[in-house]
Amino acid sequence: ALLNQRRAAKMQIEKWMWGVLMNVMGQIFINLGTNVMKFGHTLISQDKSSNLDFSDLEAGQTGQRLSADDYDFDDEDNDRDGLNESVGESDRFRGQGKWVKRAGAVMFVIGGILNFMSFGFAAQSLLASLGSVQFVSN
Repeated sequence: ALLNQRRAAKMQIEKWMWGVLMNVMGQIFINLGTNVMKFGHTLISQDKSSNLDFSDLEAGQTGQRLSADDYDFDDEDNDRDGLNESVGESDRFRGQGKWVKRAGAVMFVIGGILNFMSFGFAAQSLLASLGSVQFVSN
């Protein structure tokens, strides 16, 4: 009888450990998914703004006053010599915004499922205090 009680206690300890692990992983997946979805939205908005054609607008047609700060006085060749690396980085993900956003949504849903499942393995009082992991992982 004592041996069965020890086995049950050992299984109970392992059970709450799985609950804690699933809850922490769920919190991280939720934050990661949220950030990836935001990145996807940013990519989509960049793609939409890069497709706009303002070449036929002249000063005064927009209803705004233009100043010297509104003009780019650098040569166009400066962008081609590798000094402007941020353009190359954003081009790598061009057109991928919808897929990135969907991947983020999948991560978010997986995190929610892990969080939900974790409450079956560990006490709510223990898992509720682990909610601060969301702030640390963000």
